[in-house]
Amino acid sequence: MHFIFLPLIALAFMPAQSVMAGLNDTPILKRWSPAVRSAPERPIAQWPCDRLAEVKPSDERKHQQLRQRKQRCMKRYQNFLPKTGLR
Repeated sequence: MHFIFLPLIALAFMPAQSVMAGLNDTPILKRWSPAVRSAPERPIAQWPCDRLAEVKPSDERKHQQLRQRKQRCMKRYQNFLPKTGLR
């Protein structure tokens, strides 16, 4: 318990000028802005095929990119589709 008071006792015996000099040597902290920064979006072309249902396109260009990505995924898995029906 005495170890808590040792720094306080040491400060009491130090001259006021050296204490103030020590305070002036400390760096000034700068506050960061609290503004919200959005993370960069991953391009639709990089999404895995099995997770394309999670993509929520916000404009027409992204809708087009999503359609093209779905077509590429469909071509990739076309060999595994049954011969009747979806071909």
